[in-house]
Amino acid sequence: MRKESGFSLLEMLVAILILGILGAFAVVRFSSYIAEDQLQKAAWKVMADLSMTRSMAMKNDCQILVTFPTNNQYTIIIDSTNNSVADAGEYQQVFTLDPPVRFGLPETSPGSAASGADLPAAGSWLGGNWADKGMIVSKDAMGSINPGSLYLSSSKLPKVTYCIAILNTGSTQNLRMFKWDGSSWIAL
Repeated sequence: MRKESGFSLLEMLVAILILGILGAFAVVRFSSYIAEDQLQKAAWKVMADLSMTRSMAMKNDCQILVTFPTNNQYTIIIDSTNNSVADAGEYQQVFTLDPPVRFGLPETSPGSAASGADLPAAGSWLGGNWADKGMIVSKDAMGSINPGSLYLSSSKLPKVTYCIAILNTGSTQNLRMFKWDGSSWIAL
């Protein structure tokens, strides 16, 4: 009697099932990685744009306004009249965040603000003086900015938040970024 070698149908189905489960875990993990990368890139882009406003104010010898009209847009305005009225600017550029990234706190909101930042009121994404008129960069030699903070999150990452804040330390101001990892703020 000759014995057949090979796999039975049951063994092949079990192997396919195990590969399917492992593949599902890999897809979920990869999707989370992509969402984290997208949120981080958006946060760094907003940070770069806000940092650029100081040099714009000094170069154009005028005030710069950054307004946040919706939870996925921000506008940079060169205010040549220096009157802090958003529609008085001679130059205006609107930037839009790609979904699912948005300004705001996630569903599982951090209980406290990053060190020196302002936690916004419920339903808002701006804290401190930015909640009233947005970010205002003066045309003075330092490019002074009214203190405030801005929060970015993603609907795909319920525990991750980025905070961009102007921190006053003595006579200087620093634009800083922080990341909430679900349990604590990390300075970046």
